[in-house]
Amino acid sequence: MNGGAPSRGLDEVGRRSTEAGGIARQWRGAVLQRLRSLCTPDEAGPPAGDRAASRVEAVQLAHEIEHGFFRPVPGRAQDPE
Repeated sequence: MNGGAPSRGLDEVGRRSTEAGGIARQWRGAVLQRLRSLCTPDEAGPPAGDRAASRVEAVQLAHEIEHGFFRPVPGRAQDPE
């Protein structure tokens, strides 16, 4: 034993786990922000085609949240800010 000091390997695993958790929280926050923007109607109201496209995108994002993965979709902004 090394006197109870954590090994460097465990420190690295802990650091990576913390980083991954932070990335996952950022991703979830960005996706939820995008979902909110899709579900909030404009005052003038979007054209019918835009509403349908927004619903499709909202369903895709919800599926990604549910299954915990994210795949870039052509034509969709990757940074929803």
